[in-house]
Amino acid sequence: MSGHWGSPRDLTIGAVVIAYLALILFLWRYLRRAHEQVWKDIGGPTIVPTLDSLRQTLLTLKYLWSPSADRSGDGMLIAIVWGIRLLFLAAVTLIILWPRG
Repeated sequence: MSGHWGSPRDLTIGAVVIAYLALILFLWRYLRRAHEQVWKDIGGPTIVPTLDSLRQTLLTLKYLWSPSADRSGDGMLIAIVWGIRLLFLAAVTLIILWPRG
């Protein structure tokens, strides 16, 4: 069953992806404020697209899946990173396991 805004599957996946992107933006702001060197190491990403955005995104993903954040000792950073990891896995799981139609 599909409504004006889309199927429940599409709306759920969309909501998870939006939450994931919002948390990525929050991570960038948090790193800039609390861990400036890490923020610089991943290219100083911002919401404004640049020619360097792809590199910044790839460096962010590398950081997210590395043990660096877990070893930081910063509880807030660890929570943000694990939230992003869980949202990513939730989106992938929903896309793969929830059939269309």
